[in-house]
Amino acid sequence: MKRISVYNYRRILSAFLTLVMLAGFIQLSSPRASAYTEPASYEHTDIACIYIYTDYTINKDEYVACKIVAVDEQGGQYQTISDSLASVKIRGNSTSSGAKKPYNFKFDSKTNLFGMGKAKKWCLLANCYEKTLIRSKMVFDFASEAGMDYVADNRYVDVYLNGVYQGNYLLTEAVEIGSTRVDIDSDANDVLLELEPWEGYSNPVCYRTPKYGILLGYNDPDDPTEAMKSAVNAFFTNAETALATKNKTQIAQYFDIDSFVNTYIVQEFFKNVDFNTSSTRYYIKSGMLYAGPVWDFDLSAGNCSSTYYTYYNNVSTSGNSWEGLYCNHQWYTVLLTCTWFKTMLYERYLELQDMIINFYEDNLLGKNRIDSLIAENNMSFVRNYTQAGWSVNTVYSVLERIPNSTYEGNVEYLRDWLKKRNLWLLQNWGLGDKYNLQPISGSGYQIDGMFVKNVNANTYCAEFLAKFGSNAWIERDGIPTTSDIIRTGDCITCGGPSYQISVNGDVNGDGKLGIIDYIALRLDILGIATLEGVYKTAADFDGNGNITVMDYISLRLKLLGLI
Repeated sequence: MKRISVYNYRRILSAFLTLVMLAGFIQLSSPRASAYTEPASYEHTDIACIYIYTDYTINKDEYVACKIVAVDEQGGQYQTISDSLASVKIRGNSTSSGAKKPYNFKFDSKTNLFGMGKAKKWCLLANCYEKTLIRSKMVFDFASEAGMDYVADNRYVDVYLNGVYQGNYLLTEAVEIGSTRVDIDSDANDVLLELEPWEGYSNPVCYRTPKYGILLGYNDPDDPTEAMKSAVNAFFTNAETALATKNKTQIAQYFDIDSFVNTYIVQEFFKNVDFNTSSTRYYIKSGMLYAGPVWDFDLSAGNCSSTYYTYYNNVSTSGNSWEGLYCNHQWYTVLLTCTWFKTMLYERYLELQDMIINFYEDNLLGKNRIDSLIAENNMSFVRNYTQAGWSVNTVYSVLERIPNSTYEGNVEYLRDWLKKRNLWLLQNWGLGDKYNLQPISGSGYQIDGMFVKNVNANTYCAEFLAKFGSNAWIERDGIPTTSDIIRTGDCITCGGPSYQISVNGDVNGDGKLGIIDYIALRLDILGIATLEGVYKTAADFDGNGNITVMDYISLRLKLLGLI
């Protein structure tokens, strides 16, 4: 047998160790196939799905290698994405300790995920402490529709980890600088900032503002240059000096007031627990400070422990969490003492009443958001509590409220809380008279839900408004109108909620009665064509609450001049 020389032995040993190190490197930098079995193909289901495959324990401290597969829902328009060089970690602060883990994941390169814009980093919110699963989704959608900038795009997904179903998640954009995210220029010393309860809580580098001592973390970039730090300090020195004057003109040179109004409404209406500690962001763009974008609303709308959050839940007084102002902190401590700011706030809150009311009940905007979201995602929500095994009545954190025993009970708690919160804010801000629109006694008009009923054809706007007082006005297609006759589908408001006007028998919306109304009414009763919304209400010509053959007979007799 041929002996191996010491030299050759060392060469072989060195080569062996190199192979071992290389194998270790490969294992650490890309996933192996030993811990999971990936299917040969993916089915499109009722909801988009995110599949995560990894051989490593996912942790909070660092990203680990994984494969991400994103599959659109059945009938969806987006191609399946597969990235074997992705990475994943557990995300969040308080939510990271929940039984149902939230995740951040990164693609190897910027990827347009489900049409939400190209980016590498994405978030999967678990909503472990939020039994309805809809609070954050409702807030993001509301903020976006209210015109707030850079709200994280989002959609519900089912998540699978190594082939095991994890439950329903809310997939969102990460809050970061980017052309499809928070579109600011860090090279010009624009910066995204986050409120911190103490230094290093969420961001490694922090800054305390010079006059009001507000502790902010550098969220993006999180490693600011000395030049950026100097620019930020100079900005807040001037901005907070201007704020102290309470003069709108001076403040408006540094604060984007509209963004502060909108952000305050979103935060205060939902009474977000985290507003005073973390996940509250501001950004400097082109020498102006903006409030937002909003983030993290699982612990909001009354969903927090009355033991842990005694002030929030008014434990020492009424015990009603929907009462009380909670977000009047940071720069708002000054802004809310300014009459001009409160006027802007109140006017904007009234403008948003139709959207706010639509959270919890149907109105002229259509089906309420709570019921709509649940209907759209019901199958996934059910799987979350059955197939994934999460409990609808288990307390997973000392931070969350003791939930109701059923999913429906938790939904109704949320619905009731939002309605009571809205009414409390309206009363507290002295806006109650703008909320309750009522016709004068003897007018014959009736408010039924979102509709004003018992209005006769050929009624002029001025005649109609005279029955409601001087503060009301009529809008047609969103534009105030004072002339012409009232038409079915017109709206009346006194600054708060809007009510659609139903003119008896006017099912085509011209304010008059004619043969077209008769034909449309008859076709609806015969089931050939369907009237909807306020036009369906107008079809009740005789006003008895039911639409029957007698309605089109009565309308025909009216058109013939026989009644």
